Amino acid sequence: MEFISCIIPTKFRTNDLKETILSILDQGYGTMEVIVLDSNSDAKISTEIASFINSIENKIKVIHLTESFKSPSHSRNKGIEMSTGDYIALLDDDILLEPNFFVAAIRWIREKKVDGINGVNLYDKDSIVSKLFYRGSFKDIRARKDSGGKTTRYLSTNCAVVKKAVFKEFLFDEAYLGYSYAEDIDFSFRASKKYKFLICDEAKLIHKASLSGRKPNKVYSYMKLYGTLYFYFKNIYPEEKLIFLLRLLPLGLSTKSIPFLFRCYAEFFKLLNENNPSRRAMEYYNKFSSQ
Repeated sequence: MEFISCIIPTKFRTNDLKETILSILDQGYGTMEVIVLDSNSDAKISTEIASFINSIENKIKVIHLTESFKSPSHSRNKGIEMSTGDYIALLDDDILLEPNFFVAAIRWIREKKVDGINGVNLYDKDSIVSKLFYRGSFKDIRARKDSGGKTTRYLSTNCAVVKKAVFKEFLFDEAYLGYSYAEDIDFSFRASKKYKFLICDEAKLIHKASLSGRKPNKVYSYMKLYGTLYFYFKNIYPEEKLIFLLRLLPLGLSTKSIPFLFRCYAEFFKLLNENNPSRRAMEYYNKFSSQ
C-alpha cells in the first residue's frame, strides 16, 4: 500500500481533532502517518492533545508539532516538509472520513493517472449561485452532485489527496496570516496549470465546519472579500475582469447589506489603481485576519 502523510493544522478544536484522528484510524489503512501542526496558545490544550496521541501511539504513527505557526498555510508547508509519505492528505481538524476514503483516493489517482483528487463532502449543497456566477477561472464544481470523475482546478484542504511530487514545485502561500481563507484554491489553481486533479465521489467525508476558532461573521466577510481580491489580482488579472465583477455579486450580497455590496466593487476599482494590487489586497486581508 502507498504511504500517506496526513497533514492537519489545528487550533482551539481539541475534541474535533480527536474525532478526526479516530476517523483516520478507523480507515484501517496500514501505511500512513498523521502530522498534527498545533498552533494552540494554551499549553493545557496542547497537553491534552499530546495525552490523546500517546494513548493511540501503538495503533498509528502521529507526529505532534507545537509551534507559533503564522497561519494554516505555514502549518501545512511545515507538515509537508516533515512528511515521509508518497502522498499528502490535506485534512482539516473538524472532518470525519467515511469508510475507505484513502483506498478510493489512491485507487483513483493510480487508475485514472492523475496527480490528486478532491473528496466529496456529504454536507455540501449544490448551489445555483456557483453555477450562475462562478464562470471562467472561477468555475468551481467541488459541491456539484454530478462532479464525480470531472477535472477540477480547485482542491479543498479538508479532503484532498495529492502526490507529494506536486509539492516540490507548489506550496501554500504564506502571505496569508492568521486564520486563512482561500489558501487552498490559490495553491490548487496554480498547481492545476501543470498537474491534473479530479473529483473523486467515492472518497467521502463529513466536514462539520466547527464554529470553534472561527472569526465573527462581519470580520470573516471582509476576509472573504480581500482574499478573493488577492486571488484574482495575483493569479488572473488583467484577464477576466467582467467575469470577476460577476463573481463579486454573490459575495457582496452574502451579508444582505447594500453598503457591503458597494464596498466590494469600490475596493476592486480602487485596487485597479494600485501599482501592486495583490500586495495591497493581502495587507487589507491580514488586517482583518489578525482581529
